[in-house]
Formats: sequence, C-alpha cells, structure tokens
Amino acid sequence: MQDSDLQELQKDTFDILVLLVGIYGFILLYITMIKTYVLDYLIPFWWLPSALIFATCLYSYKFRKRGQFRRGAYIFIGGLIIAVISFMFLSPSQFQQREAYLLVLVVAMAGLLINPQAAADAAGFAVVTTLGTAFAMGGVSWDSFISLFSLFPPLALTCGMAAVSWVSSDHLTTTLQWAMDSQARAQERSRELFEKQRELQKAYLMLETANLRLQQAEAAANQANQFKTRFVTSLSHELRTPLSAIINFSFILAKDHHGAVTDEQRDYLARIHDAGNLLLEIVNDLLDLAKIESGQMEIFREPLELAPIASSVMNTISGLVSSRVKLKQDIPADLPQVDGDETRVRQILLNLLSNAAKYTEKGQIILRMAQADEYFVRVSIVDTGIGIKQEDFERIFEEFQQTEDAFAMRKVGTGLGLPISKKFVELHGGQLWLESKYGRGSTFHFTLPISSKSKTSTARPALQQDIMHEKVITL
Repeated sequence: MQDSDLQELQKDTFDILVLLVGIYGFILLYITMIKTYVLDYLIPFWWLPSALIFATCLYSYKFRKRGQFRRGAYIFIGGLIIAVISFMFLSPSQFQQREAYLLVLVVAMAGLLINPQAAADAAGFAVVTTLGTAFAMGGVSWDSFISLFSLFPPLALTCGMAAVSWVSSDHLTTTLQWAMDSQARAQERSRELFEKQRELQKAYLMLETANLRLQQAEAAANQANQFKTRFVTSLSHELRTPLSAIINFSFILAKDHHGAVTDEQRDYLARIHDAGNLLLEIVNDLLDLAKIESGQMEIFREPLELAPIASSVMNTISGLVSSRVKLKQDIPADLPQVDGDETRVRQILLNLLSNAAKYTEKGQIILRMAQADEYFVRVSIVDTGIGIKQEDFERIFEEFQQTEDAFAMRKVGTGLGLPISKKFVELHGGQLWLESKYGRGSTFHFTLPISSKSKTSTARPALQQDIMHEKVITL
C-alpha cells in the first residue's frame, strides 16, 4: 500500500476522533459550568481537564487544516494524555485509578493515527508524566510509593498497548494493504463492467438496427420474389403457346402432310421439333419452380402402382443412353401402392434417370424399388457414371447450380431438375438424398408414403428387365 493511501486513511480517522472527543469535551465542560455557576455545586478542577480536551481538539484540528497533519496528531495525543492525568489527580488526597485506564485508549489512538513508534513514545510520556505528577503532588516518601501501586495496573496496561501496537503494525499494514488492493480491484472491476455494459448497449443498438434492416431486406426480398414469380409465371404461359405451335407445325411438316420434304429438310424439322420440346421442358420447369416458391403447387394424391410408371419412364429413357449402358429394373412383386401424384412421380423419375443417363457413358443404370418400412417405399436410381464430389452434395440441389464436371463434359442444363424433384418429393412427405463416390457412380434415393388403401397382389411376378441399346439419340 502506498504511504499516501495510509496517510489519507489516518487523516479520515483523525477527523472522526477529533470530532467525537471534541464533542465529549464540550459536553463535559458545559456540565461542569452548569453545576458550578447555576447549581452552585463546585467540582474542584473538573473544568481544567474538560477545557483541556476541548482546546486540544480545536488546536490540533487547526494544524490539520493547515496541512500539518503529523504535528496536529502529536498535539492531539499529548493533550489527551495531559487531560487524562488531570482527571487522575482531581482529588489531591487520592489517585483516580479508574481514569488511568483511559491512557490505554490514548496510546492505541497514537498507534492508529501516527505509527507504532508514536504509540511507544505516548506510553513513555504518559508513564513519566503520571509518576512525575504523583511525586509532585505527594512528595517523595514511602507513603507516596505505596499509593503509586494502585496506578501500576493501568500504567502496565498502557505500556502493553504500546507493545501490542508495535508488534501488530505489520499485520495491520498487511490488512490495510489487502483492503486497499481489494477496493482498487473492485473499482477496476466496476469500471470494466461499466465499459462492458456500454459495449453491450452499443452492440444491442447495432443489433436492433441490423435486425430492422434485415426485416426491411426480407420484406424487399419477398416482394422481389413475388415479382419474380409473377414474371416467370406470366413469361412461361406466354412462351408455351408459340412453343407448342413450333413443335406441332414442325411435326406436321416432317410427316409430309403439306407436301413432300427432302431428307435434309426433314432433319432440320426434327432438330426444330427436339429443340422445341427441350425448350418446353425448361419452360415447364420454370413454371413448376415458380408455383412451388409461391405455394401454389398442388399435389393430387391417389393410390399409385409404381411398376407401370417405372416401365413407362424406362422406355422413355432408353433412347437417351449409350449402347454401352445397360438399363435394369428391380421391383418386387409385393411392392405396395404409394399415395402420390402420378404426373409428379413420373417427373421425378424422369429427372433422376435423365441425369443418370447424361453422365453415364458405360456400365449400368438400375432403378430399384423396395418397401423401406411400414410407412414408406424407397426408390433408388443407381448409376456407374462420373460420380459427384462430396463438396457438391448440397450445391446440386440448389436452383440453377451445375458442377464443374458438368461444364467440363459440356452437358450442362438449367440446374432445375434436381431442385424441383427434391421439392416434389418433400411435397409428398418424403425425402430425397444422395450417395456417391467420385469417379465410381452415384445413387439417388427418395421415399414416398405408402397408401392406406394399398392392396398387395401375390399373383404378380417380380419385374426384372435387362434392356440393351444399340444406338444413342443426340438432341
């Protein structure tokens, strides 16, 4: 602890003691004066110690206000010792042993206000002054020595207090050091907490501002999404009419219904027809996506047999795969009916099988169906194509996203097939997920809920087909 801190503490203690002792001296002087002059009851010498106490407090505090604290403290201690001795010898015929014990308190004050050395000095001064006063009033005689024995206990206790003050000074200093350090740490902690509170309030205001901005941005995004949905829906409807005309007229012209066409013209018309169908699929995907995002997509549920749908889709896909790719179906005879929309289930299978055909140049593509549990049927599309990297597992289910391998193979599309398929599966109450080893193929799984009205036929044979293809149709 710094000396200045200890001195400030001593000054505060000094102010309190001077106030209390001064009040005591004033009250004592007032009572003495009342009894002497009003009640005509004379107390010999009582005015002297009481006046001395009051004067000592005023005089010592005067030095304290001048900045001479140490001198004022010595005057305060010395004056109190003299006042106590005056109390002790109010009666010339008898020493007052009871008042002598006040010297112990004065010595303790000296150790508290100044230092242990001052306590020892005060004890020595009190003993010498007491003995000197006793001999001055009683003379040097055997009777005086005998009477001094009554003062031995309080004087010995006074010297003991000085010794205790000296011995305990280190402990007192350590205690004060701990108290001051604790106070300093508490103040520092309070400042830190106050700063943290200010930072938290500032962060809270920033968070509220950011939250308000996010709400505004969300509202703007929702409005923009609504505009986008309206635009896509309107554009899709507007494009479907001319696309249908292009597809139908190209088909009619290719069939020689309005005059003969050459083989080259028929090839051009076939390309126009295929390109129109492809563009119509893209428009339909955009329209489906817009309906899903706007919450307007409706699923017409009914009990469905998956085997006929699977066969129809596999026949459609057969024209898209290489001659080095084998198509297989693995559908058990007791597969239960599912609760779903036939058009959307067919669209899911077409999207997943088209992707498998696009990225599989050799090997096989297998369509498996099996009952997963008492609630769902699981459909799996297994291929031996290029596979998908682990980091692309989530990205391929986002709208308009393509992998780098798709760009490298120049087999890019709109990036809507997988996201739409996933949303259709979820609208049915199922899930769609992916398993893949890069370079070794992929497996897409999805589940559909089993119909409550499903009836399993035991007479139907298991459907196992191997389809070999000898040509590739390029659009």
